[in-house]
Amino acid sequence: MANDSDLPNQLPPLPAPRFRISDNLIQTSGTASGVNLWDFTRLFGSACRLDASITGNRFVLGTGPGTYGDGIGEFATQDIPCLDNSFSGSAQYGIYIGDDFDSNNNALPVSGWLIVGNDLRHLSAAVAPIDLGQGSSHCLVVCPTRTGVLNLGFKNILVNVTLLPGSEATPAAAQMAPRQRITPLKRVMRSEAI
Repeated sequence: MANDSDLPNQLPPLPAPRFRISDNLIQTSGTASGVNLWDFTRLFGSACRLDASITGNRFVLGTGPGTYGDGIGEFATQDIPCLDNSFSGSAQYGIYIGDDFDSNNNALPVSGWLIVGNDLRHLSAAVAPIDLGQGSSHCLVVCPTRTGVLNLGFKNILVNVTLLPGSEATPAAAQMAPRQRITPLKRVMRSEAI
């Protein structure tokens, strides 16, 4: 039997949680969301962060009056590949990122998302098929068909999109500290090498 002096003083760091959400049929109704990724580790100063990807899923989103859900959303997540998903039905958004705020009403930074090859042609979005909120930066969006994007973020790269009214860099995103602008860019550059 071990005594307390034989135990390590500190537990080793835990590995990042890994989630692969792939090749599913995801159906919602009413105000439900299809997939929401929440990463609280970063908010509490942890070095590990959520490691997830969302690929090849088919989202059939809520129908009828009172639909307020979304397909894919997030809270404080970084570097997420969101690839080759299809969306149909009706919702507020197909994909939304960077729309969360801290208690001082500052946008929480979200960067390095790869939103590539997602088919939103059959989605009736009340607000936007893709919403890149004020906290988004250095994300890559490449759509297979011209898709509406509400871009309120900073230095997002958009290919084959139609910018929706109100799209522009907002002061909350444009005034991020220089370190916050450089770090996400390094992540996007690493992601492009994949």
